[in-house]
Amino acid sequence: MRNVLLAILAVLAVVFGLQNIHPVSLTFVVWTLDIALAWALLGALVLGLLLGTALMLPARMRATREARSANQRISELEGNAGAQVAALPQGHDRKSRTAGAVGD
Repeated sequence: MRNVLLAILAVLAVVFGLQNIHPVSLTFVVWTLDIALAWALLGALVLGLLLGTALMLPARMRATREARSANQRISELEGNAGAQVAALPQGHDRKSRTAGAVGD
């Protein structure tokens, strides 16, 4: 299904490019570029995606660092819980402790 959608998008992109071959003049500060409209739009799309990715990079790095820290904390807590369970006297498991507490 995904390949079919990609093929349809590719065909639409080719048709768009063929229908928009009219040259446009782009000006930035002192530079001027005459280019086909389709290429100009494609360049703007790629530039927008690159800038959007670059702007989101700090937030993604922070989220990754926080997730790594949380996973380390979980591992520490699980290790502590395992050590506490191992330190319980023989014959005392979770069910017998909770059953005794409820019956008291």
